[in-house]
Amino acid sequence: KYTLWNFKALQNELQVMKELRFKTSEENGVALGWHIKNLSASSPVYWHNGATGGYKSCMAMDLEQQNAVIILSNVAGSNNAKRRYIDTLCFDLLDTLSQG
Repeated sequence: KYTLWNFKALQNELQVMKELRFKTSEENGVALGWHIKNLSASSPVYWHNGATGGYKSCMAMDLEQQNAVIILSNVAGSNNAKRRYIDTLCFDLLDTLSQG
């Protein structure tokens, strides 16, 4: 439901949360509670991840194409190599959805 709420008109209550607050690089930035990937793209990706003892999650949304991926896993949050797999999988799945 939360992703569907984000897909509603760009002027909804959540729009202020998605406004760029700080650029971390030429391609990436930070909004209120969201990381923004591919700032130069016509359709940036809003994402956030998290981890705690034994669990890892990642959520990524392409608002323009109305695609989203949410991954909840029991991959240990303290293992950096395994944590990156979840983020990579999340972005790869979102790219696949966007292509077709």
